[in-house]
Amino acid sequence: MKRIALYNPHAGKTTTDEKIATIRGTYPTECELVDMTKLTSYADFFAALDPDDVVTICGGDGTLNRFINDTQALSLQHTVTYFPMGTGNDFLKDIEADPNADEIVLNNYLKQLPIATVNGKEYRFLNNVGFGIDGYC
Repeated sequence: MKRIALYNPHAGKTTTDEKIATIRGTYPTECELVDMTKLTSYADFFAALDPDDVVTICGGDGTLNRFINDTQALSLQHTVTYFPMGTGNDFLKDIEADPNADEIVLNNYLKQLPIATVNGKEYRFLNNVGFGIDGYC
């Protein structure tokens, strides 16, 4: 088993170098870091993994929403976890998870998500419907 940490360099208020240091400190054994903003195909990404590999999403609420919408056509068979690195981390608060936990297993939360249609396109939402207003403010 190996861990692949998909991180969003734009999440939270820290630099990419600080994020990477935090991830490496949290997962000191072998962990492959992948900048998720540079992935072109999640289907290819998941197809290249071994069945027992763990994928960890490192970012905030926007990162989670981007991930679930970019993978909506896939049947995720791997364990997918969440390592909060965002500014607000509302999802973590919504599920009343320990904010000091290293990771949260996401698989059960990724099923039967609500869908909203915006400008003719369907989007799935994990914990809230956001349109960037809070980030803009």
